[in-house]
Amino acid sequence: MRKLTKQEEEKIKILTENYISLTLIEPNENGLKKSIMDANGTVRNYLKTNNLHDYNLQSQGPENKIIIDALIYEADKVSKSKTSLYRPITKKGDPRIWFTELTKHTNPNDILAIISFEKKLHVLNLTQLPIKQLIESTIGNPLKELIEEINYIENAVSKELLNMLVNLAKGGPILSMVDADTSVGRTLETALGIDINSSKLPDYKGIELKSFRNKKGNRKNLFAQVPDWNLSE
Repeated sequence: MRKLTKQEEEKIKILTENYISLTLIEPNENGLKKSIMDANGTVRNYLKTNNLHDYNLQSQGPENKIIIDALIYEADKVSKSKTSLYRPITKKGDPRIWFTELTKHTNPNDILAIISFEKKLHVLNLTQLPIKQLIESTIGNPLKELIEEINYIENAVSKELLNMLVNLAKGGPILSMVDADTSVGRTLETALGIDINSSKLPDYKGIELKSFRNKKGNRKNLFAQVPDWNLSE
């Protein structure tokens, strides 16, 4: 993918500050002509993490194609679309992705943001859409409504988890399940009703929990929500 412009970087920052999880893809001229795009590693990982599709489990050939509903956003309206996820017979079955109607909304080398929400893929043309103006507009528009809906659900889950943690704290100390370094996390997850597993997905409805011993000296961190795109080519 090409290097992002300053304007595109700023638009991504605005979206992530509004709790929007997304991945990026760049359709080139040849891809738009042939209605085909490579599903790069970040796109594949995003689809898998959001439980939409795992290319590793998909067989090659058109008969194994997966279709997911999609919406393509403009400043004042959305267009219904379909997402095709498939692995062709040729070229070792390299993962492919395509959105119907995309050529009507995209020029070669535009940067598209793909957002997973309610089992649909929402496509924003970062190069063309005035993201900041649409979000801050006093007049309703499809993008603003999408972000408000995502924020409402995200905040509801956060408050639900916080209330559960508060109630646990009010109950006093909880006996550790095991005598090991992982005992704090395992005990907390069990108390919250989370099944212990080896999954790398977030622990509670999209929220990652990190717990540690109070006197443990190791550095504690999660991840940077907004990447520094200047460090990446």
